[in-house]
Amino acid sequence: MTDLLTQKGMDALLVFGKALLILAVGFLAMKVIVMVCEKALNKSKLDSVLHKFIINSMKVVIWIIILVSVLSSLGIATSTFITILGAGGIAIALALKDSLGNVAGGIILLVTKPFKKGDFIDIIEISGQVESIDLLYTTLKTFDNKVIEVPNGKIANSVLINYSKEELRRVDCVFSIGYQDSIEKAKEILQII
Repeated sequence: MTDLLTQKGMDALLVFGKALLILAVGFLAMKVIVMVCEKALNKSKLDSVLHKFIINSMKVVIWIIILVSVLSSLGIATSTFITILGAGGIAIALALKDSLGNVAGGIILLVTKPFKKGDFIDIIEISGQVESIDLLYTTLKTFDNKVIEVPNGKIANSVLINYSKEELRRVDCVFSIGYQDSIEKAKEILQII
């Protein structure tokens, strides 16, 4: 009986040791992968806001893989855990669909770069200078010094006018002149201005 208990104890110790080894190796691998990705992202032309999002998403995925591996090494059925995780992910995605749309819009804006900080844009009948571009919202400052946060999902799906993209901009000015006034005199005045 003592030999059986000793054998069971040794088996349990080996199983827990294997799980701890997987956890330690997974943690070290995650650190190395994150470090390599950070160096690659710093060399890329992607916006720095997107760097943090990519790194955090990568950490979550790696932690899930490590957790599933550890549970599997302990002899726990992971198929149920993966099913619950998938169902939970779907429920969270449905609950946060607008926010996820804004995050997707933010990623699209940060990758395609239709405008940058300091540009003057017109979007969804709102005009202003871009103060910041984050994953969820883009902050604009209007001429009358109002700060407006526009959801990135709306920006990504709307017509955008960027007045600062080109170096030169054409401005149409319409002037009226009375029938009794001199057209030549009006042209002279306009040429002086």
